[in-house]
Amino acid sequence: MKEFFQSIYDSYSDRIKNPFVGSFILSFLIFNWRAISILLYSDWPIHCRIEWIENRYCKWENFY
Repeated sequence: MKEFFQSIYDSYSDRIKNPFVGSFILSFLIFNWRAISILLYSDWPIHCRIEWIENRYCKWENFY
């Protein structure tokens, strides 16, 4: 079991060290920090958090 988790860790470690993937993850976190913080750290009920994120971020303009 330990070898299985170690192989998963090694795989993700190699992917994150790739400049393209690391840059993508960093830019995703920079542009979506508000939604991530609301989702993880807010005291609102979960349905209010999801509704807030849907109203602010789930629009077709964001995909363009």
